[in-house]
Amino acid sequence: MIQRLEKLSFRYKITILVFLVSIIFYMAFILIEDLLVFAPIFKNVDGFESSRRGIRLAFGMCFSVLIAIITAFSFNLFYDSLNNLIVILQNWNHDSESNNEFTANDELGDLARSLKLTIFQERENAEISAFEHHQNDLRNLASNIQSTYSNIQLKKMKRIDASVFPSKSKNPNMDYFNIIPNANGCLGMMAGFEQSGINENSYKARLHGIMTLAEAASKNSHQIQLKDLILSIELNPTSLLNAFIFDYHSLTGELSYTSWKLSSGYIINEQNVRELESGSNLHVPFGGEALNLTSEIFKEQLEEGETFVLLSDQITSKHAINRFSFISSLKRELSERKYRTSNSRETSISIAKWVLGKYGKKSLEDLGIIAIRRPFR
Repeated sequence: MIQRLEKLSFRYKITILVFLVSIIFYMAFILIEDLLVFAPIFKNVDGFESSRRGIRLAFGMCFSVLIAIITAFSFNLFYDSLNNLIVILQNWNHDSESNNEFTANDELGDLARSLKLTIFQERENAEISAFEHHQNDLRNLASNIQSTYSNIQLKKMKRIDASVFPSKSKNPNMDYFNIIPNANGCLGMMAGFEQSGINENSYKARLHGIMTLAEAASKNSHQIQLKDLILSIELNPTSLLNAFIFDYHSLTGELSYTSWKLSSGYIINEQNVRELESGSNLHVPFGGEALNLTSEIFKEQLEEGETFVLLSDQITSKHAINRFSFISSLKRELSERKYRTSNSRETSISIAKWVLGKYGKKSLEDLGIIAIRRPFR
């Protein structure tokens, strides 16, 4: 008997339990009532007490059975509703409101919609949290890659006053820039992408390796070295790369360069500011194109006391600053006499202070500056 009861489902066990509890309470109530209340009143009436007690026990049995039936019916109704709710929640990502009768405008439908909304929000929050965690990991990795090549320590170069800003940065948005000495002066590069990520920073690390190899071949002619550097970049395909590569001859003051940037740089002197000529492409061309390198190399003359200034394009591409408005403001700013400084370091610091005051700290963090001044003999 006990084993059969154990095999019953919970809905039947709870029904039997309710019936037993009800009949026990009825019997206890009837017996206590007879002993304490009605026994003194009907003690002289023969047979009445026993018949009355039997009738009341029969009513108690009937009420207990009725309560058990109501309990079983209620539990079955609740159990079916719960099963339907579980089915709805298991298929919450489908359009259950159009094909499921349990999402009607009743209590169960409201509960189902509330629970589905809660589950959706939890899932969305979990996805957002996972995405943010992934993005943080990518930024940290990009910053670690950036730190491997961003510590720029310029070597002493004869008859050259050169500086960079900043000399060290872990900001993955920062352009790669460097200046290396060669046989006749120096060779420099500034390159970057409009977007930043693992691939972009890995490629900038490759550019650092190319510059290191170019420094090892510094005994070559400066024109050959410049063309070899340009060719090395073109033979390492990537997309949307902005670059400015230049060679500066310290004895003659000749500045040879090729530009794939919006802003190609400026030369500041006592009278005015002139903007360097730019190429037709804003990105380094790839795809095996046979380029006429000679036509892509421009030449400028840097006179004594003049300063060549080159800024990265990141300040406009990353901060929704209009490029042409920025260039116009920069040219007006460079025309001020405060930029007629005695060394390149003061010039780069003055430009950085102007960017900080006009565009804020965030813009300054993405700004890269190269300044080369031809000193008086």
